[in-house]
Amino acid sequence: GGQQLRLFNAHHDKYGFQPIVVFDGAGRFVSAILRPAKRPSGAEIRPHLRRLVRAIQINWPNIRILLRGDSPYCNPQVIDWCRANDVDFIFGLAPTTTLRKHVADLEASTTARFEASAKRGKVRRFKKFVDGAASWSRVERIIARVEVGAHGGDIRFVVTNLAGGKAKALYEDVYCRRGAAENHIKSWKAHLAADRTSCTRATANQFRLFLHAGAYWLMWGLRAATPRLSSFAVAQFDTLRLRLIKIAARVVEMKSQIRLHLPTFCPGQRILRIVPIASPNSRHKDGAQTPRTEPPTGTCEPPPAITPEQSRRMTRRVEKHRNGDHSVASGRQSLSPCIKAARWQQGLCRPSIAAKYA
Repeated sequence: GGQQLRLFNAHHDKYGFQPIVVFDGAGRFVSAILRPAKRPSGAEIRPHLRRLVRAIQINWPNIRILLRGDSPYCNPQVIDWCRANDVDFIFGLAPTTTLRKHVADLEASTTARFEASAKRGKVRRFKKFVDGAASWSRVERIIARVEVGAHGGDIRFVVTNLAGGKAKALYEDVYCRRGAAENHIKSWKAHLAADRTSCTRATANQFRLFLHAGAYWLMWGLRAATPRLSSFAVAQFDTLRLRLIKIAARVVEMKSQIRLHLPTFCPGQRILRIVPIASPNSRHKDGAQTPRTEPPTGTCEPPPAITPEQSRRMTRRVEKHRNGDHSVASGRQSLSPCIKAARWQQGLCRPSIAAKYA
């Protein structure tokens, strides 16, 4: 308790924060700004959007930017700034009495159509019109979605400056993709514990958000590296952590590769053989790919090749070792590589010894 910027929110009935979190269309984490738990104003949102859009345009000057947000981001300052900077937007719009008058007839006809049907599912219809609030500098294109089901009717409004497209396509294909951002926030908050902002100073809690943003990028990159047709390509972060990260394994570092020895019943064996290959960071400086990780086996792998002279000396040493003469090699750990190679050829080595050659 006692954190800076914390504020009591009556809806959630507790103290907390409501940060502004931004993701792109593919789910990549863009930014997170710590702020009090209250509705953001246009004077607060506009400077953040200005810095964000400027940074994007510096790196990708020819890209077209579309801002998609909930109703708190629909205010005159943000709309005017988007139009002045040639930025597309589609925001949720809180329903008012004036807006409901535009869809009164559509709501009545939709209800009648639902009553005349088998009353299974829902009846959804759309309408587009032009209107604006008294505080807006001009009228805007507004899309209404009217839905009637067994639990009654529901009306939603969105405002956009996109000129083309049908009302249904703009609402379902463009605006409703905002729901994916809710899942990204859930993954960031619940699966990566981004809500652990227990420091007293606001700057420390903001730094915590940056650290959790880095953790999000690591998990997102791991999921993006998995095959598209596998179940891991759409898995949640907690599933990836339990199936691919929090597992018991023995890591053996070699000169040209890193080999993972997993339990026999590890559930993610097959995917672990693919992820290191598909990862963009798994290439050497000369461009060669990192070899695949091998599945867990109980057999010994062949040691490096030996010369004929080493083979003759090795045979004599093995005979002495079998006869109990430990003057050459006493104990398993002090065996020379030649004796170990001979024991492997005769099937006398164990997996724990052969793992040193793995």
